Amino acid sequence: MRAERPRPRRAIFRGVTGTTPVAAVGAALILLLALTAALGWQAWHLLSSHMARNRGITFGDPPDIPLAAIYPLGVNTSLEAYGSHDLDRVIDLAWAEGVFLWARQTFPWSAIEPEKNRFEWDPWDLIVSRATDRGLRVIAVLDTSPIWARAPFDAQNAHAPPVDFEDYIRFAAAVAARYGDRIDHYQVWDQPNIYPHWGERSVDPAAYQNMLLGAYRSIHGADPDAVVLSAGLAPNVEPGGRNMSDLIFLQKMYDAGASQSFDVLAIKPYGFWWGPEDRRADPEITNFSRAVLAREVMLRNQDGRQAGLGGGAGLEQPSRGLVGRPAALGFGQRSDPGRPNGESLGAGPWRVALAGSPGSRTSRPAGRRGRSAAGVRAARGGSRTTAHLPECGFLGQRGDPSVPGPVRARFLGGRSER
Repeated sequence: MRAERPRPRRAIFRGVTGTTPVAAVGAALILLLALTAALGWQAWHLLSSHMARNRGITFGDPPDIPLAAIYPLGVNTSLEAYGSHDLDRVIDLAWAEGVFLWARQTFPWSAIEPEKNRFEWDPWDLIVSRATDRGLRVIAVLDTSPIWARAPFDAQNAHAPPVDFEDYIRFAAAVAARYGDRIDHYQVWDQPNIYPHWGERSVDPAAYQNMLLGAYRSIHGADPDAVVLSAGLAPNVEPGGRNMSDLIFLQKMYDAGASQSFDVLAIKPYGFWWGPEDRRADPEITNFSRAVLAREVMLRNQDGRQAGLGGGAGLEQPSRGLVGRPAALGFGQRSDPGRPNGESLGAGPWRVALAGSPGSRTSRPAGRRGRSAAGVRAARGGSRTTAHLPECGFLGQRGDPSVPGPVRARFLGGRSER
């Protein structure tokens, strides 16, 4: 009798593809892991996008930071270009609607003290008198140097710093002593991180910090209630030499002890080619979000209690008749030379919500000394918003409830002043 051959065992479970149970479970695990990874990537993408869009924004009540919660809108001016009659007209035109409160005006040392210890205060006395009588708040930018104070190789560059910082420090004290009853805010120099604003030499954050500290002390000595602003740093991405990134320059200022040298940090967050909705915060990109990076430098240096101010910012809006592609900051060639150069979506300085200043629009105050402007309407209304940076602070930005806008400010006399 022949032995029966054993029959091969058949798998009890087989999938549609003929896989074994172990393989089926493995495939299911792989599918589950892939699905989990996809969901995780999507969640990470949404979270990172949310964090990027809201980087630097404080939600809820703003932090309690001195000097941050003030009326935010103002303009850069060169009022010395106008005579007595035209000065009144220009001021009335610029501020008649009650939108702007601040006038950031240069007080050039080179013109005010052409010879050592000989001061020429005209037309600055007139500017201060006419502006403050109308309820404007002047930010006095103490900039340039007279030829007698400069190094020989800087003879042709009025933007160069003096050889002896004590000369500038003495000048700053003289301005504060003369105008301390009418001016509260003083800015020490302008754009020391780029050429030609530090002369025929490499820019030097530590040297500027020394000059800033001396001026800070002398201004407060002459006007104890003064608010001293650091120089507005020009946004750029250069590593050093004639030009240095504003972020690198600021960090080096802190390395030299800048936290004790100013009351308000000034920046210049120009939009350049990018709109205010561009939320990329990248040291290699110069856009409005530069303000976020500057604030982060402050926080890294335990200086979060200081306020920040945008001392010059804007987006170019070419006017009709523009020929060619507009430049980032300049103006294209116009087909009609009789028309003034273009319009800007506002002109600084604006109180940027770097420090978490409220987004609400407050009434234009009469000023520390109680002056009010006859015929100048106070801009009122609006409600507090819970997002403070960069949702608020820039004139004409979409979604900003703090400004009556978009408001467009034509540069005075058809000239743009940075």
